[in-house]
Amino acid sequence: MTKSEAAGLDAHQFLTQVIGFQIDGSSSAILNLVHQSDFCTVLPRVAVRRPLEHASLRGHALTAPRLARQIVCVTHPRRPLGPAASAFVAVLIKHVRGLEHERAD
Repeated sequence: MTKSEAAGLDAHQFLTQVIGFQIDGSSSAILNLVHQSDFCTVLPRVAVRRPLEHASLRGHALTAPRLARQIVCVTHPRRPLGPAASAFVAVLIKHVRGLEHERAD
């Protein structure tokens, strides 16, 4: 679906018509496709930080409805966490839980 076609759809129509074209595993392949075509995509901001800074792509914030992501803390399966890593994980968990409470308010 081209950008101009997507612009004429409401959110439900857009999602039901767009899902199905998928490139797995490579943000750079997706960004190259968008850069060289009339397609658009949804990616995490961190994946497009440099193209946005260099104005080689334009970003449009998705503000409503609010999007949520599931994240995990990944560790080696057979190595215990050292003191610094354990402290980091504890702070991270506390921070994420604080974000959950902010959303509930």
